[in-house]
This record gives sequence, structure tokens and C-alpha cells, in this order.
Amino acid sequence: MNKENVKKSKFNKETSMWKVCTERIAAIIVAILLWQLLAMKLDQKLLLATPVDVAKTLGVLVKSQEFYSAIAYSMGRILFGLLIGAAVGTACALLAGRWHFMEVLFWPYFSAMKATPVASVVILCLVWLSSRRLSVFIVFLVVTPVIYTNILAGIKNLDLKMKDMARVFGINGLRRLLYVYLPELKTYIIAAFTLATGMAFKAGIAAEVIGTPVGSVGKMLYNAKVYLETPELFAWTLVIIVLSVVVEQVIMTLIRCMFDGLQMKAIGKQLAREADKYCRNGASIDLDNVCFSYENPKERKPVRKNDKESRPVNKNNKEYRSCNKKAGSSAELINKLSMHIAAGDRVCIMAPSGTGKTTLLNLITGRLVPDSGSISFEAKRCNDNDCLKKKAIYKESGHEHVDISMVFQEDRLCNGYSAAYNIALGLKRHSRSGLEDIRKNLEQVGMEESLFTDVKELSGGMKRRTAIVRAVMSPGQVLILDEPFASLDDELKNQTAAYINANLNGRTLIAVTHDEKDADRLNARIQTLQTH
Repeated sequence: MNKENVKKSKFNKETSMWKVCTERIAAIIVAILLWQLLAMKLDQKLLLATPVDVAKTLGVLVKSQEFYSAIAYSMGRILFGLLIGAAVGTACALLAGRWHFMEVLFWPYFSAMKATPVASVVILCLVWLSSRRLSVFIVFLVVTPVIYTNILAGIKNLDLKMKDMARVFGINGLRRLLYVYLPELKTYIIAAFTLATGMAFKAGIAAEVIGTPVGSVGKMLYNAKVYLETPELFAWTLVIIVLSVVVEQVIMTLIRCMFDGLQMKAIGKQLAREADKYCRNGASIDLDNVCFSYENPKERKPVRKNDKESRPVNKNNKEYRSCNKKAGSSAELINKLSMHIAAGDRVCIMAPSGTGKTTLLNLITGRLVPDSGSISFEAKRCNDNDCLKKKAIYKESGHEHVDISMVFQEDRLCNGYSAAYNIALGLKRHSRSGLEDIRKNLEQVGMEESLFTDVKELSGGMKRRTAIVRAVMSPGQVLILDEPFASLDDELKNQTAAYINANLNGRTLIAVTHDEKDADRLNARIQTLQTH
């Protein structure tokens, strides 16, 4: 994407925003005209006030101190109830998403909260609560299930492949939550708060109309209705609508700023290329009689640190992963595979589709556990004492001394975020020079103008190159490429392969491909995977 295309994209976004604003203003004008025509046709001001009368009444109201006091009173209680409901709903959604039994325990409470009419709850709560506290509680009851339902739906729809990506690149704990999971929940969070804000104002004002606390907007509405002040009734209703829309837009802006802030924080603190040269040494890999079959793919679990059967045991700087499980009745996908890959070696694994190439990569990365046999690693250590101290920082789940970076069959990028953000996820240490490093790497694959471009706007080939840059920049001793040049033409294949060769720096390279030319591009030897 060149500068001309970037400018064109910005211009299209600005034009689109102006178009949306113009359309909405036009829609409001049409609605007011229809309202005026209907009021003139009915000609009953007691039943339907005209927009002109409502505007005059509103002009009188805004001049009184009571008007602003009522707004402050009601807004404070509605926003407080919204805040509590959002906090409780989010916490419960996280618990239910993590443990199924919590979702079962929460089910009757949230079902009752969603199904019970607001009026019934208000009347019942007046027995327990004062009218001044009523709106807070009602807003809480209405908002909590909305937040809970939407965020829980987002958690259930999290892409498990992104979880695997995070594990391979060592994105763990709070960093994984903030930079991998939270962006995937963005759409659900926005939907939850958009719906919850409107419902909060409707429920809060309804509670005030029934409870009639002194000094509230609900009390003003009630008085206007009792004294048949129709223009005032319409004026307060208009105020409520405007307040609801404004608060919703403010909340949406804060949410978007939060996600933008996370993106800039992830991009702004990156790994300096000069600081990670020590881990560019390769690691040797030995597979000894490895067997694997899919007994039941849904039940097969990834390697866990506390799994005694599959925990790596360190001996003389070596790691051994050994696990024996009973094979199922199905044919084995990998049968007694033995292979040695020397440190710094470049290997292209070739075999027909469906013969276990990707499965082999998942076994090497620790995503899958072999039914029998073992996979061992031996990492080269750096003689520099400073490097040895830093070595402890890099810990990949299942590989205490071996760091692996990978290009998956799918790009596995965080949609809605820039190329720089996605590349930054693969970097494990922090430095202010990281952003410039990312730009230089993208420049080598012809994407220097796409640094801050949303990956959703990138072509398939550009997404692929972004995933490759992320893997190459990530520190580690082993670089794994699963069909790396998919969706690239010959010219881009050569350019991208040259970039990989120039930045491999002694790391062990394992690539899976169907094209022998890819092996030539990567200066790699071909290893045929035997089928059984």
C-alpha cells in the first residue's frame, strides 16, 4: 500500500463520516416535520404538543436552576447504577466463561432479572428501599444481565486459534488478556454498553416516575402529567432522549480510546533488535519413534505445565517431552517417526495433504502431545553473561529454554488493529526503538506504508507478510513456517523469502510446503514425511 492509497483511504473515511452525519441530521429534520404535520392534523395540544410549543417550553426550563438540579440528580443515580451493573455483569461473565458450573449457578438469577417486568420490581422494591435509592437499584437490575449476556457470548466465541498463537509466542497472563482476548471482545463490549445505556435511562426514569423522589427528572415528568402540561412533558422527554444519546456516545468514545490506548501501549514498548541477538542461535530437535493418532480431537488437550506425564525434564541443557497414551482404534496419523534437525538447520517438510505435516508442527510446538515416543530439544547457550541473565525472561509454555515463533496456516491476526500492533504481540521485551524496527522489517517485504493500517483493510498477501514479519521478529531459536507463501505471487515469494533468509541469523528453520521451489527460496533441504 503506497502513500497515495493511504491518503485515499483517509479521505474515504472522512467522507464516510460526513455522509453519516448528514444522513442523521436529515432524518431528524424529517422526523420533526412529520411530528409538526401530525400535531397540526390532530389539532389537540392537550394530546400532542407541536415542536414549536415544546421548543418554547424547553427554553423556559433551561433558564431555571431546578432544571439542572433535576438532571444532575437523575444522571448521577442512573450512571452509578450503570457502573455497578457493568462491573458485576463483567465479573460474572468472566467467571461463567472460565468455569461452566458458575454459568449454571448464575442462570436462574439472570433469567429472573431479564424476565421480570420493571414496574413489578419497582413496586416491590419500594417496600425495601427509599424512593431516592430506587433508581440506582433498578438500573443495576436492568443493566447487569445485558452486560453479562453480551460479554459471556463474546467469551464463548473467542477464537481458540488465537489462544494457540498467544501460547506459541509466549503471550501469557495479563498480557494475553489485554492484547489478545480483549480486542476480540471489542464488538461484544460495544454492543453491550450501547444497549445497556439506553435501557438504563428508560428503567431509571421509570423508577423515578413511580417512586417520585423530590428533585428528580421523574418527579418533573410526573408533575407535568398530573397538571396536564403536555408541552413540558414532551420537553422533559426530549431532554431524556438527548441525555441518553450523549452519554452513550461518551461511553463509546471512552471504550474506543481504551482500545486505542492498549494498541499504542503494545506498539510503543517493543523489543530492540540489538538486545535479542543472543537468542538468534538455533536449537536442535530430535524426534524419537513419535506416534500420534486422533482418538477424539475434541477431547485432546494441549500440554499443561502441571501435567506430570508431559512435563519437560531438563538434563544438561536438554529438554525431553515424553508421553505414552493408548492409541485409539483409528489409523495413526504419524507412526514411529524419527528425525534429527541440527541447530541452525533449514528443513522443508513435504508430503501429500492430510498426511500429518501440520500435526507434526503442533507436536513440536507443544500444542499436541504424542501418543508415544519423545521430542527433545537442545538449545545453544550464549557465552555472554549478560545474555545468560536475560535468557530467563524468555519462557515458552512447554519449552523452558527453547523459544519458538511460528507462521500458521491461517494468518491469526487481531482484526481491528494495525499491522504494527499484531507484530508487536510477538515481541517479548520492551524498548522504545521497537516501532522503528517494525517499520524497517515491513519495508523489507514492501509494506512500509502499512505500519498503522488496520489488518482488516489489508489484502490476503499483505496479511500473510504481516504474519511472517511477526514470526521473524519474535525472538527465539526455532522458526516454524506452515505454508508461508500462500496467497503470494512469485515476485512476493522471492522478496519475502529473501527477507526471511536475511533475518534468520542462525535460527533453526522448519517449513511445511507443497512446492519444491519454496525450499530453494529458503535454501532449505527437503525432508519427505513418510506416510503410513
